[in-house]
Amino acid sequence: MKFSMMFLGVALVGLTACVEEDTARGAMCSAVNYGNDSSTWAFDNECDDPRFYGPGTDEILLSSDAFRDATDCRNLCFAGLVNPR
Repeated sequence: MKFSMMFLGVALVGLTACVEEDTARGAMCSAVNYGNDSSTWAFDNECDDPRFYGPGTDEILLSSDAFRDATDCRNLCFAGLVNPR
């Protein structure tokens, strides 16, 4: 019984950390002005806005795509695959 209670405590601490991380990510991603979807590359499931970095961004980022790939960048931010610079 002692072991299972200890395991439960560790699991709850891990769950609390995940919830806090999700809350912080949500607040960070909600604060961004994503702009619109007027980029040629909008809706391709890659963030083409050079104001972001991470594995969800395209390999080539052009300044002309800033504020122009809103849906992709927003979705990827909330998924934890891009972060605002």
